[in-house]
Amino acid sequence: MKKLTNRAKGDLGESVAAKFLLGKNYELKTRNYHSVGGEIDLLMFDKIKKEWVIVEVKTKTGRGWNDPHNEITDEKMDKMMDAWAHYCDKKLNLDNLPDFRLEFVLVYLDLENRKARCELVTNLW
Repeated sequence: MKKLTNRAKGDLGESVAAKFLLGKNYELKTRNYHSVGGEIDLLMFDKIKKEWVIVEVKTKTGRGWNDPHNEITDEKMDKMMDAWAHYCDKKLNLDNLPDFRLEFVLVYLDLENRKARCELVTNLW
């Protein structure tokens, strides 16, 4: 079996995570949003709670995970907030940031059997 590059694995994980969240009444607003200061993997809108959701996706093909709370450093969080502020300014034309929450989707890929499993981690901050 051909090994995936890290970028291809990340893209596949983000696609799996987006589909998973769409099934939970989230609406995908944008994917891989980049600004000068940072990046957001998935920007979703929770249609039930009427909240913006910044989603960080981590994809694994092997075993074992670090604690998800340790996966996002303060530097990574700052970069996501920079991207969020940029998105609100440029795409939503808002001066003030709307309320949002941060969620984490862990995607476990079984490439050999062509299966995936997602775990949603909420209340990170």
